[in-house]
Amino acid sequence: MSCRAVGRELNLSHTAIRLIAKHGATGEVKDRSRTGRPRKTDAREDRALFRMARRNPSLNSVQLQDLWRPFQRPPTSTVRRRLHAAGLRARRPVRRPLLTARHKTGSTKLVHSKAGVEN
Repeated sequence: MSCRAVGRELNLSHTAIRLIAKHGATGEVKDRSRTGRPRKTDAREDRALFRMARRNPSLNSVQLQDLWRPFQRPPTSTVRRRLHAAGLRARRPVRRPLLTARHKTGSTKLVHSKAGVEN
């Protein structure tokens, strides 16, 4: 009998039936480990990269690569993937003038009023 048929009879979703079957077989419901190449970095190294990227938002992936693991140098694509997965994406900072014309006239008036100079 399929999971869907059992689910219909017990008034449960087929996903719940699948999880119950998995728990009965393995004793737990978390996913089993899969085969594949192991990751080059662990969670601690990834957090260090995220900290560096937040502290120095103007650095690009090549510069972060040099700072992050200077002796092992992971590929820049790995650096970009890790940052992207953490939600850290490249942003161009907004450039604004330090002082607008209004600031300049206001500060000039303030200086003149303090010095007792009239326009």
